[in-house]
Amino acid sequence: MIKKLKELKHGMSDIVSMVRDRNFQPFLRPLLILIVIMIAAWFLHKGTSKQISDMRKKAEAQAAEADNREEFLRNKSKYAKLIEELPSNTQKSLWHASQLISIKERLELPNGALSNGNEVQTTEGVFTISSIPVKGDLTFEQLGRVLEAIENNPVFLRVSDLKVNRKPGELEKLSVTFNTNTVFVQDKDFPSFIGGKK
Repeated sequence: MIKKLKELKHGMSDIVSMVRDRNFQPFLRPLLILIVIMIAAWFLHKGTSKQISDMRKKAEAQAAEADNREEFLRNKSKYAKLIEELPSNTQKSLWHASQLISIKERLELPNGALSNGNEVQTTEGVFTISSIPVKGDLTFEQLGRVLEAIENNPVFLRVSDLKVNRKPGELEKLSVTFNTNTVFVQDKDFPSFIGGKK
């Protein structure tokens, strides 16, 4: 142990004397090797960090894509069921108005008891929403049958904005206004799945 301490002390005194004499030659080679090792370690660390970051981003993108795919399949299933209950897109210009005429005829309503205005169509996503304003003078019983016929239509047809007022001077008659609404699918093909979130 004492011998090793003497060797260390001797070595330190040699280093001090070399520095005092400005003789750095023996230190250059180890210092150069140390610098090269540090630079190599830095590049290796930088490359590894980038690979880890890239792998993390790829894993996150794959997880997001899997979530999107599951949501897409759920929506496609709902869309397929919904399409069976909606009117055909090929009859979009006539279907809604013809349904109202058919209901009036089936219920044998008197002429002028029920009339409809012009159809208004608005587009939202892959759907076209059709709305027709209706007004009429009906009895309670007739109004009940009209609403039942519209709401129970086998293909989607609904009533909204119903307003009922008693006609002045007439106990039996009601003045009614409402909208009938339906939805058409613009494109029967559900859009295909495209990648996940980036």
